[in-house]
Amino acid sequence: MAERQGFERELVDLGLDRTKEWFSEVERSGDRGGDQAYLVVVDGEESPITEGEYAFIQGQVVSRGKFSQGNRGCAYLGKINPALPFVFEVRDRVCAIRAGAFLNPDDPKIQYGGTWFDWTLVRDDKNPDRNFWPYYRQEMDDLALKGMEALGRGGVERFMQHEHITRRPIQIAKPFLATLNKVRIRAVPMEIRVGPFVRYTDYERTVVWLETVTPAIVRLRCKLSSGGSESAHYASTVRVGGRYFAAVEIDGLREETFYNYTVELAPLPAAGLIPVKPSEFSDVFPSLTLAVLNSIKDQLRLASLDENEWLTFRTLRRVYDKNLLFVTGSCRWYPGDKKGGKDWGPDMLDGLGTWLRANRKDKWPAFLFWGGDQIYADEIGDDTGEMIVRARFASRMPGPFDSVSPLRSKLIDGAWAGRFSHRYQTYKDPDIKRYQSVADGVKKLDEIHRRYPDIKGIYREYPDKNPREQLKERYQTLKNRRDLSGAHGEASDERAAREAVGLLPTVDTLEISTEPFRVFLPYWKVGFSTALRRNPMAGRYLSYNFLLWRLPDFEHQIPIIADRKSHSLVRKADAHGHPSAADGVHAADFAEFASLYERAWTSSRSVRVLLAQVPTFLMFDDHEVTDDWNFDSSWVRMLHNEKDDFRMWPKTLTDSLAAYWMYQGWCNKAPSQWRKDDPRVKALAAAQQAGSDALPELRSCIHKACFSKVPSKDPKATFQTGTSLDWHYQLPFDPPFLVPDCRTRKFMVPTDDDLRIIDHDNPKKRPMSQTIDNGQLVWMRDILVEKKRNDSVVFIAPSTPLLMPMKVTQIMTKPETAAGAWSQGGLLDFYAALTGSTGSGRASNALLRVFRRSVDLEHMIRDRSWRDLWGLVEAMRKVGSSVKTLVLVSGDVHHNYCMTGNLPGGSRLKPELLQVTCSGLQTTIRSSADKWVAEKQSSLVWNENFKMGKYTLSHGFLHKNPPGVPMGNPIGPSSISLYENAVAFVNVRMKSQVEISVAYLAGDNTYSYKYTSG
Repeated sequence: MAERQGFERELVDLGLDRTKEWFSEVERSGDRGGDQAYLVVVDGEESPITEGEYAFIQGQVVSRGKFSQGNRGCAYLGKINPALPFVFEVRDRVCAIRAGAFLNPDDPKIQYGGTWFDWTLVRDDKNPDRNFWPYYRQEMDDLALKGMEALGRGGVERFMQHEHITRRPIQIAKPFLATLNKVRIRAVPMEIRVGPFVRYTDYERTVVWLETVTPAIVRLRCKLSSGGSESAHYASTVRVGGRYFAAVEIDGLREETFYNYTVELAPLPAAGLIPVKPSEFSDVFPSLTLAVLNSIKDQLRLASLDENEWLTFRTLRRVYDKNLLFVTGSCRWYPGDKKGGKDWGPDMLDGLGTWLRANRKDKWPAFLFWGGDQIYADEIGDDTGEMIVRARFASRMPGPFDSVSPLRSKLIDGAWAGRFSHRYQTYKDPDIKRYQSVADGVKKLDEIHRRYPDIKGIYREYPDKNPREQLKERYQTLKNRRDLSGAHGEASDERAAREAVGLLPTVDTLEISTEPFRVFLPYWKVGFSTALRRNPMAGRYLSYNFLLWRLPDFEHQIPIIADRKSHSLVRKADAHGHPSAADGVHAADFAEFASLYERAWTSSRSVRVLLAQVPTFLMFDDHEVTDDWNFDSSWVRMLHNEKDDFRMWPKTLTDSLAAYWMYQGWCNKAPSQWRKDDPRVKALAAAQQAGSDALPELRSCIHKACFSKVPSKDPKATFQTGTSLDWHYQLPFDPPFLVPDCRTRKFMVPTDDDLRIIDHDNPKKRPMSQTIDNGQLVWMRDILVEKKRNDSVVFIAPSTPLLMPMKVTQIMTKPETAAGAWSQGGLLDFYAALTGSTGSGRASNALLRVFRRSVDLEHMIRDRSWRDLWGLVEAMRKVGSSVKTLVLVSGDVHHNYCMTGNLPGGSRLKPELLQVTCSGLQTTIRSSADKWVAEKQSSLVWNENFKMGKYTLSHGFLHKNPPGVPMGNPIGPSSISLYENAVAFVNVRMKSQVEISVAYLAGDNTYSYKYTSG
């Protein structure tokens, strides 16, 4: 209360209580400011600006001036008419309204994406001194004084991100027209949001990517680390989903040479053309004042090795013909966060950054390659989840407006904020009794399931049968056992089964009356919280992103999601509640996917240092989008659920790929190297030049290419989508390093689901689906087979491994050997899983599907890509390829290993396959029980060689290097797999034979594998 009174007193001091009186004075006097009219510009601490240049622009009228100690922040309007809209800028700072003016959120030229504040209260003079200014100023002050936003959602949205007035017309609020000197504009230095991040690099060029909080011109100054003159390179940001991205391309560099660089920021010019071409920047980039320069230096210290404004990168070689060192890894959960209160570290991306800071530059890898799951959209940490929940509240629904109908066809609305406006519904706090009733019901239901796990668990054993009936049948079987044995009294399992059956009516009632509202509880909790109530505007609407429903195992299980305008729910066909994806906090739009990338790449100083110094190439797997993405055609059909009025999944996945494009895909090449007719490139170029938001067009082109087509229900109809957009690429050096797309272009053959055993040598048991489609195979053949090469080694980096350890391979090709053990844990099934005996295993087709989905049996050993890649190797041999070793670089599987594969017909025919798998940077890496089973299975491998059809596969053995023992000098025990968070150093030596050492950095230890081609 005291805090509120303080704000109200401040507003009285500013005169905001005299609205009508001031407006009458203006009407009587006709004063429009004159040459002496001014407003006051202050910094983040409310001190008047005393240096720098400013400008007012109103059509053809321009008024410019300079700040000084004498004028104390006064910006004189000159001939600007204060009653009409105008644009204002401070040349080297970003500005926002502090008091006395407004921007019109409904002006389509502004493309306002803010959801925290309702500017129409000021525009329409709806008592803004009570309804708007106290809350707006509180948020602004928290940002300036505490470096945070009061609503606690700074990881999803930032205050200045939407409230800046760069290139945006503003107007003086009516009560202030008579006293313009009461108008306040805050002008603060530009901020880097993510980065700098050294991305695409070759022998003569590098690209530095970064994200800024507000629209900016980026100037990158670069010089040789050994000394010399500087060169300046520029880029203007492009807006996507209300966020701002830049890629600065530096060319004319020397091969394999270290350079130092630093970054400087300025706002986009207030009017006129936005500079895009190199020749357009020098005249518009302003002189930076000392305070601004110091602010940028302070920001860069977080990413600098030496804690100053200078950072470092090294160019690559055109050809690596003697030695190549790179680092790889994948799969990173909960960066800078916990889950269930548990720390899942060590985080080896952070660990690699720490290693980099401790080692000389000549030991650095040439580049980093991250092979998938850089974020987990479906595995959200505690703090991250809370921010996502809070950020779903809004004061208004963001634009643009999408006139398309029906609701399920809307796609671009809300894109200016990275949201979907049609998912917003009016929010009202529930009656406290209703809240408590739902909370108590959920607690009771959870306690029942905790005490009687079979109520849910029996589905896993009998997915093709009615679980309620199976539970009753189990109880009857146990009862009959007692009757037949003549035992007195119930055994514990019989008693538990009887009690579980007796609770079924209670469970049914709770699942209908309470379970559908479970997902609302965290939002109701936030709605009741002080943080949200500090800004009543922000609680008007709620994004129902939590309607994103968990994808079930079978199509007949898809839920119903009806648009009810208020309290839309996800229910099963029988009215029971259907679970939300990731308990309601699965990333569900561009704003949320972007926030996960922001967290991942700013989680620690070591991570920032690493990404700011070493060139990085990336590729998605499934979790950048969602688990099991494009698992099969039935999975894709479920995405397009006709019972979902919102069409939640196709739109969510569209935004996931838009976010991937901005944070990963765009700079896997230099921006100048992309095809000019690529619709993603065209969308960015057009938006950059116009100063508009590119997300509407990105959504349209990505949705059309990847998520508009629905698979036929014909069980014999094949399905493929995504072929019109290229995500695959080649790293810019020789020997070839090819990165295929293993997700968007999958070729799906439904009849493969009927194969209980995979046998690639048997036409009746041979799968025809493809992880890597024919178009990419042609691309790889052109490079590796058709083109004459002299390389001794080449690389392919599929996100999922081709070669897998023997036991995993057996389970992949004969899943029924493990499905029964997985579902029931019986001794016979466990024996089948370990021995690979299909005769001992037992599993229905339905159970096999549930098992495959649950344990991610979607690797190339299970589809035609197994034969396709081996066919590529055979074709290389037939044309007399000089390649001795084809290195496969993969992740995905949450453990680490190396192994080799050989063509039939002799000992180690060339090319030989070497699989290097590193997963994960920070993941579960198995629970203790699963880890024990995996290690015990590994111990069954008495012979390091085994056959997979006609090909010979060999396990590699990893040797432990204790702390203090240099990498590559292993001592200690060996194993075929490493079950720890790790990152892999891959050192390739190309001599008369290929020598490759792989060192897994895992916490304080390293584990080494050595390979020689022979």
